[in-house]
Amino acid sequence: MFKKTALIITIISPTITNAGVIGDFKNNLQAEFDEAAKDVIGSMSHRTLIPAEPLGIIGFDLGISANRANLNSILKDIDSAGVSALDSVSLHANKGLPLGFDVGVNYSVSALLSTLNATVNYAILDGGMATPAVAIKGSYTTTADSEVIDFSSYGVDLGVSKGFSMLTPFASLGMVNGSVKTKSGAIQGFNSSYSETTLRYAIGANVNIFIGDLLLAYNKVGEVPNISAKLGFRF
Repeated sequence: MFKKTALIITIISPTITNAGVIGDFKNNLQAEFDEAAKDVIGSMSHRTLIPAEPLGIIGFDLGISANRANLNSILKDIDSAGVSALDSVSLHANKGLPLGFDVGVNYSVSALLSTLNATVNYAILDGGMATPAVAIKGSYTTTADSEVIDFSSYGVDLGVSKGFSMLTPFASLGMVNGSVKTKSGAIQGFNSSYSETTLRYAIGANVNIFIGDLLLAYNKVGEVPNISAKLGFRF
């Protein structure tokens, strides 16, 4: 398990040598911070792990997912095993509302950060025997408990799905805006922030397995690919 300060410790420790190189240190640190922030945004922002079809007023979708994000920055070196991926576990709860609206929340825990996420989904088309479901979704994610950085992201996606007996393939495409910044005083002599707006897309499928549902999905946020497996109940 990474410590909560792993993001900052990892960036700083290989860079500082002595007080005489503080200028270069700050320049190098800022560049490394920016690259690490891209990984945080790509690995911790909202993932599409639900079909576009509305749940309906009495419907719900509950589940737990295991997720893996492949990292591109020096964050991939903070594990003693030298792995280049960040694993997380998420708890999901989605509830159907009238008029084609669904709302959802999820809580994700990783070795780097814990996050809270909320979504609002509106079905443009409910879908049927011969037509797909089409929905637009807004999402917001923020850090739950970090002592050194603040992270938040918000986005909008257009999703489509089509049920075939027990199988429901789905896909989505959208944009996400993410921001990462150091907390004031967390690192003496260094305060920084990074933000970006980037593309997000997802493909996957939900399979009804009689006693529940198994969902497999691939999400990509910016340059960070994520794979997920979710087990739960959808009604």
